[in-house]
Amino acid sequence: MDTFPLAEHRPMILRPWFWWSEDARPASRRSIWIGFGAVHAWLALVGVVLMPQRAFRDLVLCRSWVALGLHGGLWPVFSGPSVYPVGALVPMILPAALTTTSTTLCALGWCAMVTALDAVAVHAHIRRGGARGARCWRLYEVNRAGGAAGR
Repeated sequence: MDTFPLAEHRPMILRPWFWWSEDARPASRRSIWIGFGAVHAWLALVGVVLMPQRAFRDLVLCRSWVALGLHGGLWPVFSGPSVYPVGALVPMILPAALTTTSTTLCALGWCAMVTALDAVAVHAHIRRGGARGARCWRLYEVNRAGGAAGR
């Protein structure tokens, strides 16, 4: 009787389409960064041009708070009750360094800040040898386009 040991029979594992190898060769890194640029250009286009009122609804409110704080001295966290912690003011102030009057320029500043922070995250994935992690992060970024581009 022919019997096969269990070790020889391994179930086939189906993986999602984005589950490529962990190889982070220079060509693979280059494709990750090209995809990174394309994704962030898409997010900026969606958020700033195609649907700014939907994508940056929260940013408009935060811009008004920062303008009130910078020009009137009334900060939402310090001048009254607030649902946001003090540390939440930092990412709100950085895009307001460009302007507190133009929603479009503030949104572009927000996109630049998010792109820089995402670049740090992708670089960390690549340095650890995780091309898969960098690709999954890019997939997450694509899925947040639209209503959550400004968050």
